[in-house]
Amino acid sequence: MRDIIDVSQLNRFAKSILAADDRMNDLIVCGEITNFKKQYSSGHCYFTLRDENSTVKCVMFSRSARLLDFAPEDGMMVLRKKHSISSRQSWKKKACLILLIKSHCLRYLPASV
Repeated sequence: MRDIIDVSQLNRFAKSILAADDRMNDLIVCGEITNFKKQYSSGHCYFTLRDENSTVKCVMFSRSARLLDFAPEDGMMVLRKKHSISSRQSWKKKACLILLIKSHCLRYLPASV
């Protein structure tokens, strides 16, 4: 008989697999920013990185957002280095894997690149 797990267990399992893989520290992800929202009360930024086939949710906390040398907006192509995988365990009803973005890891790619 196969094991049956719930969604929370699946998220925890995926996080543990990704966190244990040292190759994740050296990946660079290129994607387009979509659904960019800055929470003005906290300063945190929430957005999605996408390509033609997939999307991944991202968060940049206010401390990192203040240190950026550009203003993120929808449609920008960016590079994301040094992944931090996070599981939103405090928001049990909306648990998902997200990328934690730090300012020194996000680079704007002008259209000419």
